[in-house]
Amino acid sequence: MKDKLKIWIVRWMGLNKRDMWIYEFMNKNNKENIEFIGIHSYPERFNVKTINLKRIRLLWLHALLIFKYLRIAFSYVFGIFEYMLGFRRKTEEIDIFESIDMAHIYTLQALQTGKPTIIFCYENIPFNYEWFPYNIIKRLVHKKAKYFMVCDERIKNTIKIENPHIEDKNILISPPTIDIDRFKIRGKDEKLMIKYGIKKDKINILFTGRMIYEKGLFDILHAIKLLSLKRNDFNLIIAGNSIGSGFKKVQKRIKKLEIEECINFIGYIDNSEIHILYNCVDIFVLGSRPTKVREEQFGFVFLEAMASGLPIVGTYSGSLPYVINKEWRILSSPGDFYQMSNALETLIEDSKMRKNMWEKNREYIEKKFDPKQIMEERIAFYKKVISENT
Repeated sequence: MKDKLKIWIVRWMGLNKRDMWIYEFMNKNNKENIEFIGIHSYPERFNVKTINLKRIRLLWLHALLIFKYLRIAFSYVFGIFEYMLGFRRKTEEIDIFESIDMAHIYTLQALQTGKPTIIFCYENIPFNYEWFPYNIIKRLVHKKAKYFMVCDERIKNTIKIENPHIEDKNILISPPTIDIDRFKIRGKDEKLMIKYGIKKDKINILFTGRMIYEKGLFDILHAIKLLSLKRNDFNLIIAGNSIGSGFKKVQKRIKKLEIEECINFIGYIDNSEIHILYNCVDIFVLGSRPTKVREEQFGFVFLEAMASGLPIVGTYSGSLPYVINKEWRILSSPGDFYQMSNALETLIEDSKMRKNMWEKNREYIEKKFDPKQIMEERIAFYKKVISENT
C-alpha cells in the first residue's frame, strides 16, 4: 500500500455534516495514513463549511442551465442532472472512490475512471428507479461495480437480488454512525426547556424531521388525538422547519383535530442544540411510511435519540427494524395510528419501562455503532480493495 492513501467521498450536492462525521473521525484517528476528501458539487444543498475534511468542489451540469424548462429536460429526459464537470481532472491523485447508490450518474463517473470504486448503498427496495434514464445508469453501474458498503442485511440482500454475481466478501455491512460522546445521556437543560416552552410537569414526546408524507407526522397527530381523549399529561414537541406547504398542512390538521393545547412547535433546531434537546424530552417518535419509491433507509435521528437514552416508538418501514434496538423498542405498522397511540400510552404510563429503555438503548448504541470498531472494519476493507487492484 502507498505511504498515503487518498479516498474521495463523492456526494454531489448531498455532502453534509451528519453523513460526514464518521469520515472526520477516521481522518483524525486512523493510523494507516489515510486521507478522506469530500467531493461535492457547487452550489451546495447543505452548509459544508462545518465539515472538517478537505473538500473539492465541482460544478454540476444542472447549474449551467439558466432556464427552468431546460433544467427539467436535462433532469428527467437526458439523465445528466447530477453530472459533475471536471471529475477526471485529478483522478491520478486518488486511490479509491467511495460514491453513493447505483442510480446516480456520478457513481458511474467514478467507475468509468478505472479507479477502484466502493458504492455505499442506502437503497433497500429491489429494482427501484427502473425507469428511464436511471435504469440505463444502473445497468451500466452493475456491469462495472464490484465493491459495496451497506447499512444492514436488508440492503445487502437488495444488492444480491439485483446482481447475484456480487460476492459476499465484497459487500461490507458497515452502518453510518454518530458522535456518541456528543449524543449521550445528560441532565435536562433548564435554559433550553424555557427557551422552547418545554414543560417539566408533562411527558414530552419529540418528533424531529421534515414535514412530509413519508415521515408519518399525520399518523402521529392522529395518535395524539386518541391520547388526548383519555389524558392530558403529555405534549408533542415538533422540531422542524416551520415554513412551506408541509408546515401549513400540519397546522391545518392540528386545528381540525382540536389538539392545539398538547402541541408545541419549536421550529428548526440548530446543530449546536439538537444533542441537548434530546435530553429535555422523554420519548422519541417517528412514523415513517413507505412510498412507491422510498422506504426509510437508515434514520440518523433514531441513533441520536437512542444514544441520548430515549425510548423509541417507530414503524416497520424499510431498514428501521435493522437499526433500532430489537429488544427495547416499540414499532407499529406504518400508517397505524391506533397501534402508535397504544405504544405511546404504554410508555407514558410505565416510567420503569422508560428507564429500562433509557439504559439499554445507550448500551446498544455503544456496542453496535462504536465509531472505533466501524473505522477498523472500513480501513480493513479499503486495504483489501487496494490490494486487489494493484
